[in-house]
Amino acid sequence: MFLALGGVQADTKVELDVMDLFGKRVFADQFAAPSEEFTHSMDVNGLASGVYLVNVHVGDRLYTERLVKQ
Repeated sequence: MFLALGGVQADTKVELDVMDLFGKRVFADQFAAPSEEFTHSMDVNGLASGVYLVNVHVGDRLYTERLVKQ
């Protein structure tokens, strides 16, 4: 899976959490944004098929998207 972010200041802290629908964290990553626009990859091959919530914390902002793995 690829996460594309834009409009982020370089060196801004980015936290990525993937939660199952029971609220259990199944994946987590933390890194500094390398530039204003970038793509970050994560390996979801180890996740079981199902629906997950992807939470992305960028500075003081939170974005949530749904991920469906088949």
